Amino acid sequence: LPPRERRRHRRAPLRNTTALHFAVQFQRRDMVQLLLDRGAATTIQDDTHHSDAAGWARACDDNSESATAIRELMGVLQGTNRAR
Repeated sequence: LPPRERRRHRRAPLRNTTALHFAVQFQRRDMVQLLLDRGAATTIQDDTHHSDAAGWARACDDNSESATAIRELMGVLQGTNRAR
């Protein structure tokens, strides 16, 4: 591939990955709350895992206090997605 195509291909995994996805992944409860309060879209699916932020909350759940709080903020309880 030409250099320009290689750069585009390398960036592709992050397409449609939002700040909310990353806040969930890194268990930043404060940032998740802020983004939700400001109307962050919760239904955008990333191009790699084809999952919304609530799906990432389930996938990143390590049973820690912060993960539980984030799941509650995202409306993910007992495997159901009640995100707005």
